Amino acid sequence: MSRLLMSDSVGAVVATVMGGLAMTFVGNEEGLRLSRYTDIRGIKTICYGETEKAFFDKIYTKKQCDDMLLNRLEEFASNIEKCITKPMSPKTEVAFISLAYNIGYGRFCKSTVAKRYNAGDREGACNAILLWSRAGSNPKALIKRRKREQMMCLTGLK
Repeated sequence: MSRLLMSDSVGAVVATVMGGLAMTFVGNEEGLRLSRYTDIRGIKTICYGETEKAFFDKIYTKKQCDDMLLNRLEEFASNIEKCITKPMSPKTEVAFISLAYNIGYGRFCKSTVAKRYNAGDREGACNAILLWSRAGSNPKALIKRRKREQMMCLTGLK
């Protein structure tokens, strides 16, 4: 269980704040589409950038998409918390969740971002988020998103 779903009273407050921040941040970055579409790389996608269940050609409700996103964010948070060995502020973790949600947590855990953070170079880790700006053949397709993630990460260091 990640910090997004903590159950004790202090943890519940952290989870509520983090979960809300993660839902809002990632949801805004991904955008909501209730029917299946093909993303910039040609991948079938639904809701907030979800690819796992995108083979269904159906219309989803906002609630279904929100529930799917919350479940996936918990999965991503749990995996990030396994590969990041140093303490993270909620904002830094949300930035990492957003990046991992977009590139996959396996790639995130092997990334320069994770390696630098675990080595104690927290600012360098936040700056390394910008290395992931390519989508398809466009090397700068995700630069605005990555800059927002970088700023969220850096804000979490203060």
